[in-house]
Amino acid sequence: MDAVFSGTGISPAAADALIAPAYDLVRRGGKRWRPLLMTLVCGAAGGNEADCLPLTPLVELPHNASLIHDDIEDHSDTRRGEPSVHIKYGEDIGINSGSFLYFLPTVCIDQWNAGGANSGADTAVARNAVWRLWAFHLRRLHLGQALDIQWHRSFDIIPTVDEYLAMCALKTGALARLAVTLGLTAVGKTRGGLPDSGRREKPYHWQSGQKTRGRRGGRQEKPACDTLPTRFF
Repeated sequence: MDAVFSGTGISPAAADALIAPAYDLVRRGGKRWRPLLMTLVCGAAGGNEADCLPLTPLVELPHNASLIHDDIEDHSDTRRGEPSVHIKYGEDIGINSGSFLYFLPTVCIDQWNAGGANSGADTAVARNAVWRLWAFHLRRLHLGQALDIQWHRSFDIIPTVDEYLAMCALKTGALARLAVTLGLTAVGKTRGGLPDSGRREKPYHWQSGQKTRGRRGGRQEKPACDTLPTRFF
């Protein structure tokens, strides 16, 4: 954390108030399949999985950030068997801590040595490519969430199949695609351009029991985001 807070004048207590809620959520667990996917892709492409390990926070921490904000937007009371971050620490702290968690892993980009097949290449160019990929997919993630919010705020809107699949590709698929792309980038296997955002990496998203929303006390389980069947109930 020295690279984050050094020279800011922020006291350790203030820094802890920012970090502690995010760390609380991360330490509760989760499947961690996005970092795993990145390392598996790196290895399958002929690289050393250790080459992409420094980049794995770029997919795991933004995922947790999205959970903090999603729980606020959906009025969810619980997450991973405990009170949601905004319930436990306050909505203002939850918003700020979640936002910080999106940006925190970018420190990893600046510290990445661009090893593996990128050895000998211009490190600044390799890091810049990762910065662009991170920014591209984070924009897509928020566009997908915007669609989800629009639909759950108005039950008069019934999305088409194509609209729903687009939402899944953006909201859920963006970080999965980033994991794959960074796994390839770590061994120099990408073709240099930004990926096609039209691919639908994960058409359906159902996490029954992962969280509750709409009622306090964790008494009402609902799917984590709208699915076509539940749009009619």
